[in-house]
Amino acid sequence: MEPTALNLKKSESNSEAKNKTADGQPPKFIVVYTIGLFIGTACVMAALIYFIPHKTNLGDLGPFIQAEGSRIFIFTAAMMAGCGVLGGCLYNIRGLIKHSINEDFEHSQKVRRERQGMIYVRLTQEVL
Repeated sequence: MEPTALNLKKSESNSEAKNKTADGQPPKFIVVYTIGLFIGTACVMAALIYFIPHKTNLGDLGPFIQAEGSRIFIFTAAMMAGCGVLGGCLYNIRGLIKHSINEDFEHSQKVRRERQGMIYVRLTQEVL
């Protein structure tokens, strides 16, 4: 049987479907890194909240802010950065869950090589 364009497309789509289900899951190191970063940042945020300077009585705030203003600023800036990291981790976890369910996680190096191979095949078919 002579290979035709239709047969080539069918065999390519079958092999792509097999690769897609076999390689559709994200690598374990990405999952471990994302969840580990989330847990670590959450622990640091809890420590920042626990150790933030606070005033125990409801008197005048002026002397307290003058004495602890720089520490309060550093804690506030660190908490804002931590909240950004937590938000990024949650977004990454959402993407990992979405691509794990659909089994369509693409490894960038593999996809790049496959696309380069497809371009090469198309060019050689057009020349022939």
